Amino acid sequence: MQGLGKVDDISKFQSELKSLGLDLRTVQKHQNALRRVKEGSGNKFLNIVDTCRLDNSGVLDLELALTSLGKSKGSGQSAPFAAFIPAAGAASRYIRPLADLEAAIEADDCQACLQAVLDLKSQGASDWPLPELLSRLVREPASCAKLSKTELETLKVEITLPKALMPCVAEGHSFLALKMYEHRSIPEVGSEIYIVPFGHGPKFSSDIDHLAKEMPPLPYKVLEQHGGLSTIRFAADCTPYKDSSGQLTIVPAGHGTLTSLFPQCNGSAHSLFIRNIDNVMGNSDSVITSTSNFLALHDKILTLVRKIRSAFDSNEVELAENLARELLVLVPEKARTQKAMNDFSPLWQVQATLFHSEIPDRRDLEAIKKLFRRPVNTLGQVPNTGKDVGGTPCFVAFNDKKVKICVEVPHVSEADRKLFFANPEKATHFNPVFAAAEITTDPEFYQQLNNDFWLMAEKLFRGSPVIYYETVLYELIGNSALANAMFVEVPRIVFNPHKTMTDAAAASINDWLT
Repeated sequence: MQGLGKVDDISKFQSELKSLGLDLRTVQKHQNALRRVKEGSGNKFLNIVDTCRLDNSGVLDLELALTSLGKSKGSGQSAPFAAFIPAAGAASRYIRPLADLEAAIEADDCQACLQAVLDLKSQGASDWPLPELLSRLVREPASCAKLSKTELETLKVEITLPKALMPCVAEGHSFLALKMYEHRSIPEVGSEIYIVPFGHGPKFSSDIDHLAKEMPPLPYKVLEQHGGLSTIRFAADCTPYKDSSGQLTIVPAGHGTLTSLFPQCNGSAHSLFIRNIDNVMGNSDSVITSTSNFLALHDKILTLVRKIRSAFDSNEVELAENLARELLVLVPEKARTQKAMNDFSPLWQVQATLFHSEIPDRRDLEAIKKLFRRPVNTLGQVPNTGKDVGGTPCFVAFNDKKVKICVEVPHVSEADRKLFFANPEKATHFNPVFAAAEITTDPEFYQQLNNDFWLMAEKLFRGSPVIYYETVLYELIGNSALANAMFVEVPRIVFNPHKTMTDAAAASINDWLT
């Protein structure tokens, strides 16, 4: 590996990686990719052609789409979705205000600990949802001087908890608890899958079992984001970053790696309902209705696509075409009646105008069949107020094709940010607050484009700038090069992310749960 020095250094490095559950070859791939970007030879940005909007049929109107498909039946399953919650990501932004306190604890410096707590109190931390001991210290800063070693260890554990286990309301209920309450209010959700940090599986299972005593039970799985789904942090010069004790630090290699876990989630569900752990939407009637409508639309579309696949299996092409006509009602009439469309099968029209797929030979039935075999994924995008920045549905030029993809901001050049993202008439939607993804059976299905769709994450870790290789879940599943992907407008009422501790200042559980 370039930059690691002598062979014995590489051997030691490989041994260190193995102890973390990481593979040398994978980490080497990550390091080399980061180097290429740093040196200017890697492609850091995606070339945006246009944004996806309601007026160009890149985004569907949820209510209109459901009305259009009114006669089409869904799968008929009572609870066809498994809630899939990524809960292993680093909470660096969320816990950033606690950095000075963590450093003081590491140094065993009570005076610095007191100063850090006073600083937090001056920032308004008295109103933040904080772990129990830290909350007490903010109320009574003078007690910092009396902390025992056991209490210091407790405090250290509290402020380094996975975000899912941190409180998000004044009463102390965690993000995990709020998610569990919400899932039990959504009739289409029949099970839960939580992706948790490596080594934290028992703690999550224990918390889920404890919380389940207060609410109706749902079958659940806890899957750890093991070393195979992780990477290490690198310094800005792309050499491996080591902490103050000289150890490598492991970090999840982005939510995109979670697609390899999809086959483990099949059970009785046909699709995953994916939401971030920190999006607290509550369970009001309007929230649950909007959520159910989104899931119902995905269920109806997937059911029709599965019937088309079945018709292909039986060589009933005419039946497949008739089923495709039912899907075509989702495409605005203007797009459906273009002269160029009339010369092609409704199967091709669905792929071209609903899923926005590129077909090398438009009359190639085998190519059409292959496209319909891809997973059906629906991403719920919220309307942009004109000031929002986040994952935005776009058409991009990629390998001489036009690909529809949910583009993350780090993949956008400054010129395209000004031309598209800063223009509220162009960036009309953002943030895939919901995703419904058909469960794939091949764990490597989404990994085939990882060489192209990844980000160089740039963060502060324990006060030091670090970079690491990261794939993005929504760029992989919301990608017309890989899936039958659709973007649907969902109301902003289901969008309430807690990215900082101030987002939940003075919030009560009654603000979210009825």
